[in-house]
Amino acid sequence: LEQKMEEQGSLGGTGGITSLPGVSGPGQSGGVASDPSDFISFADTIKQHENFTTTPYTDMSKNSDGEWIDTGLAAGLGQKMYWPPTGPPVPITGDMDFTEEQWLASANRQLREEMLPGLIGLLPEGAWNQLPPSAQAQLVSVVWNYGVNHEDFEGNRSIAVAMREGDWEAMGDAIRDLAGDNASLNYTRRHEEADAWDAAMARVRERERETSINEWPYTLPSSRPMGTGTGTR
Repeated sequence: LEQKMEEQGSLGGTGGITSLPGVSGPGQSGGVASDPSDFISFADTIKQHENFTTTPYTDMSKNSDGEWIDTGLAAGLGQKMYWPPTGPPVPITGDMDFTEEQWLASANRQLREEMLPGLIGLLPEGAWNQLPPSAQAQLVSVVWNYGVNHEDFEGNRSIAVAMREGDWEAMGDAIRDLAGDNASLNYTRRHEEADAWDAAMARVRERERETSINEWPYTLPSSRPMGTGTGTR
């Protein structure tokens, strides 16, 4: 996990780990219809990059000099905080002894109450629901790793600009631009996320060529599809 992370992101929905927005139905706020190949589970995307464990462990990252550093305890799917069924989240401690179901319920709650609302707020209004779920999943993976309140999602870094302006054409490269962070610790992960994003967008373009605009819900103009909206937090 990255040293730049303020607080570990998480995934979830209204039920179990596979009951996630964009998995077997529309997106978080109404969503859009999709080809079955687009329904990539957010959970499956995160599991490609995180090793699930119920036992708290010391999470190591790298600083800008490439030196390993202790970033504190983590558990579950790399979570830095445990979100109980009710009440505020608490930091991971070494004596936590929760089941797999409890860790996943914690992840579900954090995504539902913090990560997804925060991520959607970084985008122009309505932009989230224009994305196919397989593209949504890549943004979830990125903010899971960094934390949705991370400074890189604001300001002038390419990922912040692409999110703020809904620039889907630029998003893949913007994700790749993060690959050098923390002495390239997550280089492979960032490129896999970016490649998956580009593949999802390519499928959208292909469908637009095959189907009229009235029959297909996605649109992806050659430039910034959402204009210059300023996502709210």
